[in-house]
Amino acid sequence: MVVLHSDHGYALGERGSWEKMSNEENTVRVPLMIAVPWMRTSKGRASEATVELIDIFPTVVAVLNTGTPEGLDGNSLVPAMTRPAAEVDHNGTYALSQFPRCVAPWAQPGDFWSQNNCMQQDRALFSHMGYSIRTRTWRFTEWYAWDGAGLKAEWSKVAGTELYSHAGN
Repeated sequence: MVVLHSDHGYALGERGSWEKMSNEENTVRVPLMIAVPWMRTSKGRASEATVELIDIFPTVVAVLNTGTPEGLDGNSLVPAMTRPAAEVDHNGTYALSQFPRCVAPWAQPGDFWSQNNCMQQDRALFSHMGYSIRTRTWRFTEWYAWDGAGLKAEWSKVAGTELYSHAGN
């Protein structure tokens, strides 16, 4: 069995983002190819399913028939590999991501996106957390104020909302 994937994409200044620091399409979408020579029903198949990298380990466990560990996150992609139109659990319908922002206290609203680096910051120092859901045709992201003491989003404090159509991509 061979699994080929990469880590997150690398932004090169798109919308003011650099490196891998966003919830945007070009930084969270990655290639994924799985080859299982002895699984003939998967040979040469392509799927348009929207999946997550967290699904790789459950897929390997299912293909190698080693038994699924209890409490395992993610879902096997075997159904999507053998029947590309299949959707089991949420496989193929959505993918989730989240990313923090550390807006500098002195930053003016027009500078928020240039003064927001969280690299090597303690989670208690994050100022915002963005939660994103991607379907086949849409990406919705909502940003919330971050409670550094409780290490959780302050769900009543929405800082921003983004909706993008990816129809035709």
